[in-house]
Amino acid sequence: MKTLTDRGIRALKPRPHKTKPGQFVPYRVADSHTQGLHIQVTKTGKWNWTLRYNFEGKLRFLKLGGYPATSIHDARRRAMETIGMVEAGEDPAAGKRHVLDTTPSVESLLDAYLEDREKEGVGSVNIMHLVFKKNVLPFIGNVPTSDVTTKDITELLRPIVARGSITVARRAQQYLHAAFAYGLEAENDPNLTVTGIDYGITFNPVTGTKTVRIKKKAEDHYPSLQELAIAWHNIDSRAGPEVVMAFRMHAACGGQRVTETCHARWDWLQEVNGVLCLCIPNTKTGIPHTVPVGIHAKQVIESIRPYTGKCEVLFPQRNASTVPLDYTSISNAIRKLRVDHDMTAWSPKQLRRTAKTVMSDAGMELYKLDYWQNHNQRGTVSQRHYLRATYLNEKVEVMNLWDKLLGDALAEYQHQQLRVVA
Repeated sequence: MKTLTDRGIRALKPRPHKTKPGQFVPYRVADSHTQGLHIQVTKTGKWNWTLRYNFEGKLRFLKLGGYPATSIHDARRRAMETIGMVEAGEDPAAGKRHVLDTTPSVESLLDAYLEDREKEGVGSVNIMHLVFKKNVLPFIGNVPTSDVTTKDITELLRPIVARGSITVARRAQQYLHAAFAYGLEAENDPNLTVTGIDYGITFNPVTGTKTVRIKKKAEDHYPSLQELAIAWHNIDSRAGPEVVMAFRMHAACGGQRVTETCHARWDWLQEVNGVLCLCIPNTKTGIPHTVPVGIHAKQVIESIRPYTGKCEVLFPQRNASTVPLDYTSISNAIRKLRVDHDMTAWSPKQLRRTAKTVMSDAGMELYKLDYWQNHNQRGTVSQRHYLRATYLNEKVEVMNLWDKLLGDALAEYQHQQLRVVA
């Protein structure tokens, strides 16, 4: 950053595009004399004054005129007057048309990126949309794509990390990196749905950010059946009904992956050989998985049906009937409940270890538990991918054992509570 002078500004020339010979990209040079003031060099070599400022937590840019028609002295004066308006709580861009719009905004880039991912059938588009809507657009949505810096991304991620939403921060970082990579190639990639747009991006601003670190996980401890019973009966003190029922469904299906139970859709519930099952088409292993529905899972399904039966998913987010509940909602509720009951740290994902351990201790063969948890199986392509009924008898056997173990633990906890009251 340096103090701008007439000689220095006139020496600024358009910057060549790194990957497109003969083309140029706009860029800005900051004035160290006045905070937020920049001189923009356009693709055609013209100079424009812009002011970068924050209003109500949102990053904004404002045109202050062209150079040399607007002198350095006048630009600094206008910048100081504008900053004074911001400090007084007034938005200088309100009702004006000269908010910077020389290149596409971040919002337009993200819209195009999501549209292309949706047409490709990417399953996480809804989650991407929510992450962008809540954590990105309010802060840099109206910023030109060519002006976003690594510092902007870092400042955007920092408050998300500070509030403890590590998973959200990692998603925002990963999704933004992919979106800006899309923008870098959008003009010349014929495979993209939205093509021919020059976003003016010369580098990916997310690349320079440090990877958001995941806090140390509670990998060494998994909940006992007694702790699971405590969570089952008391989670309603720490969460809304949709989170409560999603957790209980996850617990009732003992040992399945969280995304396979809490993201369940109503059309996944089907009868296979006379057994009600959760038929999961897409799993982590790439193998369709059929989970017999036990007594406790049926109770959860019947409890939630009057409220979400007309939605696409069993446990939708509020005001979004097609978007499944986010795992962090369940994880946060369990974290608070652990503190209330002085439990050793564990997460809902660890129920997978709980189920396998206690059922193995109860005498269930390990190969049947592998079928139950959909671990990779050897066999023909038909066996691995198409025969939903394969291993169904073994899975029903495991389900019956888990129902009994869970039911005994829940009943024992209730009995203990009655004795305490008495």
